[in-house]
Amino acid sequence: MPSSSATPTTVFFAYAAAAYIGACLLYLVGSPLAGRPWAAYLRRLPREALRIRGDSGGRRATLFAVSVAISIAVLLAWRPFGSLSGAETSSCSAPPPTVCIKTSKGDIDVELRPDVAPNHVDNFVALAQSGYYDGTTFHRVIKGFMIQGGDPKGDGTGGNTHSGEPLGLEPGLEHTRGTLSMARSHNRDSAGSQFFLVHKDSHFLDGAYSGFGRVTRGLDVVDAIASVETNEKNDKPTEPVIIETIAARSSANASI
Repeated sequence: MPSSSATPTTVFFAYAAAAYIGACLLYLVGSPLAGRPWAAYLRRLPREALRIRGDSGGRRATLFAVSVAISIAVLLAWRPFGSLSGAETSSCSAPPPTVCIKTSKGDIDVELRPDVAPNHVDNFVALAQSGYYDGTTFHRVIKGFMIQGGDPKGDGTGGNTHSGEPLGLEPGLEHTRGTLSMARSHNRDSAGSQFFLVHKDSHFLDGAYSGFGRVTRGLDVVDAIASVETNEKNDKPTEPVIIETIAARSSANASI
């Protein structure tokens, strides 16, 4: 991939050099057809196009110009050196801004915040798109505090990041009602796949946990899950609350 630090001038000269080389290499196309007049012109392009004299000069110049045009068209379509503006482009430059957590109690729309916690958003979206969360449960529910899910083991001991690498701490969001945040152990850099949704304001978590989204629709579903009957020993719902899937959305009401 091209470096995002490449200047427009550097990129321009890279394309210019590649276009000239590509035009010169077109003589190879004509080599098997040496008996045809135009093949001879193509073979002499690198030298003759720069020394135009006589009646045939115009034809050689035209052939060379066409060769350069073809080379440039191929290069711009392929873009091996990136954009002429010097900026690297991507067909997926940012994660979806909104996801829908589809549960057995209803749907919860969450606006993600890659501007605050890019590593956690990337990890969450990658796991969701891979189907990692499909069929998992909210295994820990504490009314007035939070609802926690995303553990493939279903007991709070499982899960890993999508890449297998630590995410780091990104404590940018306050843990107010409806915040989506990453669960972890006592180690601040141990967040993996488990997440929680804040049921009631929990500011004592601020600065210690990485919030990376906010509920935009479905707080009533969060309330419903927070109100289910749980086991007193481990706060696990007596009847499973299923996370059916987590799907990306372009807006709160339109699926991608």
